[in-house]
Amino acid sequence: MRGDRAPSRTGQPPAPSERFITVEDFARVARLSRRTIDRYRRDRPVGFPKEYDVSRGRVPRPRFRLADVLAWMETRALW
Repeated sequence: MRGDRAPSRTGQPPAPSERFITVEDFARVARLSRRTIDRYRRDRPVGFPKEYDVSRGRVPRPRFRLADVLAWMETRALW
């Protein structure tokens, strides 16, 4: 995951609560399709992780906090 690679300002890897992942990474971690994640992003079911826009221009760059994604996955029913 790309969100794992960026070290913090102290040179240490960021803590899981500070890591941000892309939509593609979210889909891979959750074992869901990108289309399903996009549908959840649009519909915003209760408990779905907050989305952060880290863009610096006109092109949006949505990211999710890894800890929030993992917590959300724990609340989902296993089939």
